[in-house]
Amino acid sequence: MLPLFDAEQQENISRLLLAEDRQNKLLGYHLLHAAPQNVASLKRVLCAATYLDNQFEPDVEGKLEELLQQNLPAPVLYQLQNEIIILDYARYKFKVKGGWHTPNNPLRKYLHQHEVALPKYLAVFAFQPARFAQYYSVLARRIQEELKSHHRALFYYEVVLSLVPDHKGAQFGYAKTIHTFYLKKGKRLEEYPKVKAYYLAAYKQPDQMLPYINAALLCKEMGDLEDSKALYEEALTLNDQDTVLLNNYANLLFKEFGDWQQAKALAEKGMSIKADGYLLDTLATIEMLGFGNMETAKILFERALNIDFNNHWSYTGLGDWYVLAGDFEAAAKFYKRGIFNENKFTTREKKDIIEKLQKLIDLYTLHVPNEQEARYYRHKMQQLLH
Repeated sequence: MLPLFDAEQQENISRLLLAEDRQNKLLGYHLLHAAPQNVASLKRVLCAATYLDNQFEPDVEGKLEELLQQNLPAPVLYQLQNEIIILDYARYKFKVKGGWHTPNNPLRKYLHQHEVALPKYLAVFAFQPARFAQYYSVLARRIQEELKSHHRALFYYEVVLSLVPDHKGAQFGYAKTIHTFYLKKGKRLEEYPKVKAYYLAAYKQPDQMLPYINAALLCKEMGDLEDSKALYEEALTLNDQDTVLLNNYANLLFKEFGDWQQAKALAEKGMSIKADGYLLDTLATIEMLGFGNMETAKILFERALNIDFNNHWSYTGLGDWYVLAGDFEAAAKFYKRGIFNENKFTTREKKDIIEKLQKLIDLYTLHVPNEQEARYYRHKMQQLLH
């Protein structure tokens, strides 16, 4: 029986087969062709080199596939090819009605196979981590979006970062997951500096400002208001046309710094770019609370509802408007529309729900004394707090 490659020889052959340049791949092929008894032990390296290569070199890939066909039983090769199909298929986002991760997408039913196949290739991917880490990053996003499992998503983001510590997609995914499911709930606070750093490291180009926006929101939530303000200022130097950025910064300025004038300027600039419901809400609130322009504010709130009938902040804003106008019955109606939609909260953000509940408690305590109603909303708040 011909001798098998030892561990060092297998590693050297693997590096050659997975190399970027043609000559090294051909050298790996010739060495393995001369010792075909080793194909079985290097079958997944061969499959990755044959089917997952970013370069299109049909002659080289054809030679590698011949090695697989000539030295593996057909059922074994079919199983390997199925694994590769799943991995390669998973890289693509299919445009289907309702979104790429909905049940209508044929890719969805292969999520389990995607997750099962990947660990078998981890040792292979370690030879070219930057090239193959995307398979784990895509899996993490899919698990988060399709299965709503942030624990498993985090596991795979960590696998990506173990392969490529500066992988931008994984840094952002990890940061967003820790931010959403832990830091917002007062857990894993020791990771705050890392999450902030990951957000900022994930920034790529001016038309994608979400990393800066999320980092600034994180700083605000953690009480670092000056840091949040500094990040918004830095972000504006990169892109002063992003309406979400303008809206969020305007909110920070008037809510936390009392700077109504600059907040209004930012909201108006955003409105000149795109008059969306959030900017209308922000500008309406500024006009109402910062400048006392009640009629202008009401028009803006109503415009926001014309754009999106389910805009819960517009209902809450109109509740504030009617409190100031002294129509407490109307205020109660709009406050309730702003917090409940068919007995469900209109937002998942606990701090926003608490703010909205407090408005109803104040209404039934200070303006229209009704202990039964006030007690009901206090009970709702206690349920959230515990």
